[in-house]
Order: sequence, then C-alpha cells, then structure tokens
Amino acid sequence: MFNVPESNKDDSMERVHENTEICSEVLKERLKVEEVEIEQVYHLGRRQEGKMRPLTVKLTRGRGTWEALKKAKQLKKESEDWIKQVGIAPDLTKREREEQNKKLKGEFQEKRRQGDNERNEKIMKILEEGMESLQNKQRVILLGDFNGHLGYLGPQKINKNGRNVIHFIEKWNMSLLNGDLNCEGEITRRQENTESTINFVLVNQVLHKSFEYMSIDENKEKYELSGHCLLEVNFNIDTVDPKRKDEFTKVEYYETNCDNLKAQYLKNMREDTEDLNRRGVPVKMEEYENLMRKNVDKILKKENIRKVKKYDNGYKVEDPPWITGEIRQGLKLRKHYNREKRKAREDREKEKYEYLYQSRRKKSNN
Repeated sequence: MFNVPESNKDDSMERVHENTEICSEVLKERLKVEEVEIEQVYHLGRRQEGKMRPLTVKLTRGRGTWEALKKAKQLKKESEDWIKQVGIAPDLTKREREEQNKKLKGEFQEKRRQGDNERNEKIMKILEEGMESLQNKQRVILLGDFNGHLGYLGPQKINKNGRNVIHFIEKWNMSLLNGDLNCEGEITRRQENTESTINFVLVNQVLHKSFEYMSIDENKEKYELSGHCLLEVNFNIDTVDPKRKDEFTKVEYYETNCDNLKAQYLKNMREDTEDLNRRGVPVKMEEYENLMRKNVDKILKKENIRKVKKYDNGYKVEDPPWITGEIRQGLKLRKHYNREKRKAREDREKEKYEYLYQSRRKKSNN
C-alpha cells in the first residue's frame, strides 16, 4: 500500500497494531473485502520527516487478495482526502519485475522512435524553409549530432536518418566535410566498445570555398567529457572591412579519468535502484531514464567545475597561479571599499570610499 498515514506511537508493537487497524479499515470497511486476513504489516525504507513510506501487507492466501487489487480504484471515490490518496499494488517477484521492466522498455523505445520521427520531420521542415530563404547567397553551415548512419562513413549500415541527410545534401548541393579529403578522422562517437559516425558538418558551396581542413579527435586526446568526439573545422574567411581585426579566443582542453566517473555513476545508480527496490516502488522506464540523466548531469557538472575552476553551488575554486598574497589582499580591500561606498548615506563619506576604491584599483592595475 502507498500513501498510508504512519503511526506516531513510540512502542513498536503499538505501531504495528495501529498500522494493522488502518489496513483492515481500508480492505474490509472501504473495499468491502470479507475473505481476507492480514498476516503481517511492515514499512519499507527508513523513516523520514514529511514522507509516507510504502507499507507491505502480507495476506493469507485466498480470493480476498485478488478482490482487493481489483477494487483498489474504488478508493478514489471516497469522500475523505486521506483515503483517496491510498494506492494498492501487488508485490512482484524478481522475475516478474524483470519481465515488467522488459515490457516497459520495449514500449518506451517504440514511443521514443515514433517521437524521434516526428521531431526529425519538424527539424527537416525548418531547415528546408531556412535554405529556401537564403537562396545560396550567404555562407551556411549545419553541424551537430544528426543521429544518422550514412553507410559509407563509420561501421554501421545506412538508416532512415542517414537517408534524410543524404537527400538534404543532394537537394541543396551541400558539401559534407566529414567525407572531404582534407578531413582527418572518421569516428565521431566512441563509448565503451561501440563506435559510430553520427556527427556531421555540412556547408554550402559559398562557404566551402573558404574551407581549409577538418579534424576529428577520434581517440579523445583533447576532450573526453563526452561520448562524442571533438570536431574542429578551419575556414579562411576574408573580412568585409579591411580595417577590422579578428579576435581569436584561446582554446583550452581538459582531460579527465573516465573510469573514475564511470565507477561513481554506477555506484550512484546501484544505490538509487536498491533504494527503490527496498521500498517496493514500481518504476516505469521513463523514471529510470530520468534517474540516469540526473546522475550523469550531477557527476559531469561536478567534474567540469573541478576542471575549469569555476565557482558554482558551493564548490571551492582554486586560485590561478599568478594570484599572490598581496594581490589577494588588494582585491579584498577593493571589495570592502566598494561595499562601504554603497552603504554610505552622506556624500562626503561616499567620496571618501570612492577615492580609496579608485586608488586601490589603479595600484592593482599597475
């Protein structure tokens, strides 16, 4: 049973007695199941403030068990709020849970395939409209995870998404840079023992004239925080204004130990799954996927913060190597003067802290 109010008695025997009385009321008085006898009642999981734990109710064998399950929906029609929230579900065996999960997984995958097809059709429609408006007069680049196998790049056979990509390339006279002679590498996704080519870079003929080379980091030597490999493309594009100076941003790569992250992820998933099984909560495939996504996001976010040294959600930042004690003290004083200036009420006091702040700022810049 779910959402059954828990007893607040201190004595364990009194709690069991009160829980048994509540279950008896639900089964015999509310559902009118006569041929049922309660053999044992106990909660699953640890007690938490504000949470109602699932209640396992063992009944003697008989018709009453199945009758209670059939009539369980009638509780929604009750007038009292607490009884409306009560749910009843059978306690599945390990084999039954595996079969149920397998069935739910198949249904989920089929729904996802249908959803992917609808989404891909919408995306292609938007791309078609965009290409028509540009009329091949501007530079166009399309890149990302197309989730398609072309058949001649990567080990997989061609699939529906791959055919859509090829059709789009032919219709709009695009160039696939992955297949260009100046492209180094082929595999764009590598995870555990699987590899594929599903990330593509498409350009129109206007931009292809400026293309120099493309490289795919197949072995994840530069970046390995994702199952997808890093793609780098270089173009030599002349600026319209000869006086304009292009600004280039320094690119930094961060490597990490994927084995440690994988071990942490598996540990978290194992603990969460064991907790769900311990509480006897029936979990659908969509909820498992959300649980997986939550654990992946949590681990990668923490690792990313650790690598790029950004402050977020309570993580301590390591100072850059050029930060000395004197510089740190100067920054602290600047913050102090700026804070006092905002708090000051008189103009004279504001001018004083403004002067101190600017003096400290000039000293730091020098």
